[in-house]
Formats: sequence, C-alpha cells, structure tokens
Amino acid sequence: LIEVPQEEGASFELFELIMRSIGGVRVRGWLQVPLSEGPHGALLRVPGYTQNMRPVPDTGGAIILSFNIRGHGNSTDDVPGRPRDFWVRGLDDKETYYYRGAYLDCVRAVDYLSSRDDVDQDRIAVWGGSQGGGLSFATASLDHRIDLCVADIPWLCDWENYFTLAGKTDDEEIQAWLDAKKSRTPESTLKTLSYFDTMNMADRIQCPTLMGVGLQDSVCPPSTSFATFNRITAERDFRIYEESGHGLGAAHYQWILGEMAKHLGREDS
Repeated sequence: LIEVPQEEGASFELFELIMRSIGGVRVRGWLQVPLSEGPHGALLRVPGYTQNMRPVPDTGGAIILSFNIRGHGNSTDDVPGRPRDFWVRGLDDKETYYYRGAYLDCVRAVDYLSSRDDVDQDRIAVWGGSQGGGLSFATASLDHRIDLCVADIPWLCDWENYFTLAGKTDDEEIQAWLDAKKSRTPESTLKTLSYFDTMNMADRIQCPTLMGVGLQDSVCPPSTSFATFNRITAERDFRIYEESGHGLGAAHYQWILGEMAKHLGREDS
C-alpha cells in the first residue's frame, strides 16, 4: 500500500494498492478507506474494456477498491495495455487466454479485501459495466465471498450469439487473428471462449444479483446479457431501459446506489 496524501477534511484515506496475481503479474488499484470506525462494507469496482479505474469522489462510508485488471489503467507493469487486443490475446488455448488471468485478478482483489480486519466479510460487493459487468458475473461465480453482484450492460456473455448479433462475424480484428495461423478456426475459437463465457458460469452465482441493460445496445446486445442472467438461480433483479444504448442514465445509478446502500450499510445504523 502506498498512501496518497488527501486534502484536509477528506472523509477517507487513499492508497495505491499493488499486489501479485496469477503468474506473478503485478496488478494495481486505488483503495479508499473511510476514517469512520469499521467494520465497513466493501465494494470492488472492476473496469470496462481498456478502462482506467480511478478513485471515486465519495465512498458512502464503504471501503472501495477501484481495481485495474492486467493491462488496464495502472496495471501495465507486466502486461502491456497496447495494442488493445485483450479479447484475442492467448486465444489459442484456455490455459493462455487473457481472461483466465483477468478473472483470477478479480479473485485476487477479493482475497485482499477479505484479508482486512476492517471489512465486514458479509458485505462485499462487486460492480462493473460492459466488460466490467462480465467481470462481475465471473467474480461472483468463482468466489462465493461476494455478497452482491452488480453487472451493468454486461459483456463476456453468450459468445456464439454475440458474434452474430454484434456484427463480429466479419470483424477485422478477429479475422486477422484467425488468418494468422492455419490451426485457428471459428470452431476452435468458440471452444476456447466457452470456458470463459459467463453464461456457462452463471449457475455458480449464489449471491443477490442486479443487472441493467439498454434495449438499443448494439455493443452488448441485451439478449446475450440475459443468456447469463437467466441462468442465475440466486435472488436477482434487473432493469431494462428502452431508449438506452451502451450506457445507462442517472435513474439507473440511483437505483443501484440505493440497493448498494441496503447491502453495504451497517446493520446497526
């Protein structure tokens, strides 16, 4: 932990967190710890594709880890952020695929939060949008220490239909990747992706789950998001915004923040 000095009157301490994940890869994030007495609920914020996660202005009394998976934001010590081709990196094999490390980076972040005495172990949430929505699904499925999963406009869902619905069947990036080796085929690619498709992981999620989608979203088609969401057997709720695309408005975030407060707020408050 490297402390970042705050202005006088700040309600939290701020640290840059550096830790090792699978493969010895260094990953980083921004940890905000309220000055008030704990234990506190904790929120793990995970990034969209190529997004650089930064601290939030107000923690709402929770411990917040704004976390950058490998290759994102300040987590580029060992995994480069460019070219921005994460989704095809290592796609030849499930053992080398980028999202194997990315998913386990998120579990590593939960490890850290769970190690803190000032974190209430029954109040740990994960929240992300787009790629971050998929990371939220994956984290909750892989790690049952998560008590609330929030996945907005989620990606990494229903890969087979995603390629068709999002117009990726002729995508230049994936086509260039396929053409680079004779051994690569659409079938072998989908087989590797199937190990990381959150649709195939959703039945492992045991915590309450919230999702928001925009009906006009062509980046992450809503039907692919629901392919994962509908396989969750735990308590769940969703909101559909008929006029929204790949982004949700203020009303949605007010709903999420309200639900977050219910789950992360102190029971005696």
